Amino acid sequence: MIQIDSFIPRSYCLSRRSEIIMRTFGISESRLKEKFRLRVDFSFSEAEIVLIKGASGSGKSTLLSSIKRALPEQSFADLDDLQFSRKCSIIDCFPTFTDGMKRLADAGLSSAWNMIKPFSALSVGEKFRFRLALAMSGKEQTIICDEFCSSLEGTQAKLLSARIRLETQRTRKAFILCTTRQEIEKFLIPEVVITLSKTGRPEVQRRGGKNDS
Repeated sequence: MIQIDSFIPRSYCLSRRSEIIMRTFGISESRLKEKFRLRVDFSFSEAEIVLIKGASGSGKSTLLSSIKRALPEQSFADLDDLQFSRKCSIIDCFPTFTDGMKRLADAGLSSAWNMIKPFSALSVGEKFRFRLALAMSGKEQTIICDEFCSSLEGTQAKLLSARIRLETQRTRKAFILCTTRQEIEKFLIPEVVITLSKTGRPEVQRRGGKNDS
């Protein structure tokens, strides 16, 4: 069970220009010191997908950071924090050649030209796919991703989402994914959906309509 109940301070940086904006839009210094309460309880197990969805600015990344702090260390792989060499071809970043070939193909990077490129030569979407493939090759049982599929076009995002659903059954890994994209939910078929809005408490639902909070 993940239980989060914390008060999150606002992020801001005071400067001459930001003070002009504050005066223009009626933002007082006292409001800068306000904190908003983030409270959410949910549970997940192996081979399950947790989908955190909501509009930009609704607090998805903040919630994800709180979830990471609540999880045991070394139990998860965050795509944004993966460590790998930037000086070799991406196929050389995997434990074995066979594993690398399979993982890259599963993530949509089956082209020989892609496999022999260094990370820096990949496009934004390809870099995301590579990070996902590398995370899936690790020992961690939970994979975390902010802005899931944000760099992919519609069809690619749907295909990769369906692949992730299959991957959970094959590897028993769990996924915690943040997204603004509503259309991929039916391809992920998540067991847990956390919906965030800019106002109000997060809504948590398990598949089948059972509420966790």
